Amino acid sequence: MGALKKIYGLPVMNLQNFSGLMRARKVASFRKLTKTISFEEYLKNELTQDEKKELRFAPKTEVVKFRDPNGNTFTGFRSAHKSGVLIFALLPGNLLPICAEFRHGSEKVVLNLPAGLIEPTDANPKVAAKREFREEIGITLKKLIPLNSGGVPIDARVSTRKNFFFLGMPALPLKVKKQRLEKSEFAARFLIHIDHWLALMKLGIVDDCSMAATLLALKKLKSETLHFIRKIR
Repeated sequence: MGALKKIYGLPVMNLQNFSGLMRARKVASFRKLTKTISFEEYLKNELTQDEKKELRFAPKTEVVKFRDPNGNTFTGFRSAHKSGVLIFALLPGNLLPICAEFRHGSEKVVLNLPAGLIEPTDANPKVAAKREFREEIGITLKKLIPLNSGGVPIDARVSTRKNFFFLGMPALPLKVKKQRLEKSEFAARFLIHIDHWLALMKLGIVDDCSMAATLLALKKLKSETLHFIRKIR
């Protein structure tokens, strides 16, 4: 890949080096060990203690009944998930902090904005957003601007999960600390120029929520810039 450019101590990703960077950071090192089987079939196995502990990550299925417009009973099956947060934070030089992670659902490495789950102990989504950004990127945010008030439903037909998008403002002077990830997390952090990020969005390696949050954030930034220009005229 040649000499690797770093800014604030973080590697800079671009259109030419993104695949090599993901291999170098080992996020693309996951190997499939078994064929895919149903959850019911998996539970019939003699599970180890560690495998039993992992069951806490398994989606929980809910059942709810509705009366449809024709007066018939509709049975809805859905997965009960915690809601999440995604943070778009543009640094000086139009550099965007992002992560690369292997996603077992798609069985591929994808790029995404810093994100995480809202825990029951979080007072509100902002608390979760500050924590997840600090843990995944190592930067403290001094301000968060909500980009969607009620959260965006994710796969709304079959899931209860919503994602809350934020525009983040880093505390200055900018300091980048070590990641604080859980043992099961393998998220490599990078910086990328916003133009390269927009180009990579077209290649199918950026997750859909990150694309939606990016578009909302850029619209918000444009609106704030126009408002500032009108004020100084």
